[in-house]
Amino acid sequence: MSNQVSYAERSFTLAAGSTLKYPRQATFIDCLASSAAFKIKLDNSPESDFNAGLQFEPIGGFQDVEIRNPNAVPITLTLGFGIGNMRDNRVTLNAGQTLPVRQGSPDVFNTLHYISVPVSSAILLRAANPLRADITIWAADGNAGLLYITSGAALDQNYGIILNPGQSLTLTNAADIYAFNASPTNTAACRVFENAWSA
Repeated sequence: MSNQVSYAERSFTLAAGSTLKYPRQATFIDCLASSAAFKIKLDNSPESDFNAGLQFEPIGGFQDVEIRNPNAVPITLTLGFGIGNMRDNRVTLNAGQTLPVRQGSPDVFNTLHYISVPVSSAILLRAANPLRADITIWAADGNAGLLYITSGAALDQNYGIILNPGQSLTLTNAADIYAFNASPTNTAACRVFENAWSA
C-alpha cells in the first residue's frame, strides 16, 4: 500500500471557445474557483460540466486533463490536483457570491429599564433586528398584569407565551417582539435584555 500524498493548485485562463490539455497525474481534482462554468475531460472519459466547488475522483485516477471553455467570454479558474487520501474542505464560492460571517460572541448588549404595558394593550418591545443573537424578557416580580410575549400586536392571549411574575423567556430570533397585557385592570411590567452584533 502506497502512502504517497501530494496536492498542487494550478490557475488557468482560457479564451472564449478554447481548449487546454494539461498532463497531470492525480487521483482527484477540485475546482477551487471559476469565473464561469466550463467543460472538463479526464483521460478518455466523456466530457462533463465542471464549476467551483465540484470534485471528481475517478476510479484509478487519471493522467491528463482537458479543459474547454464553451463560453463567449474568457474564463479564469483554479484547479486542485491531489494524490492520496487528502481532501480540501475550504468553502468555494462562484464569482460575485459572498459568505456572511460573524464573530463567535455578540459585541453589543442592550438593556432596557422597566417597560410598562398598559391594560388590555400590546406594545412593541423590540423591533426586528437581523443582527440580534438573542433577547431575554423578564416579567417583574409582583407583576399584577397578565403578560404575554407575542410576535404581533394582536390582542389575543392565544397567540402568546405567558410570563408569570419573576419568570423570563429567551428567544433566538430576529423578529419583532411584542408584549400583550391581557389584564383589564392592572398594568404589566417587564425588562428586556438583547445581545446583538454591531453592523
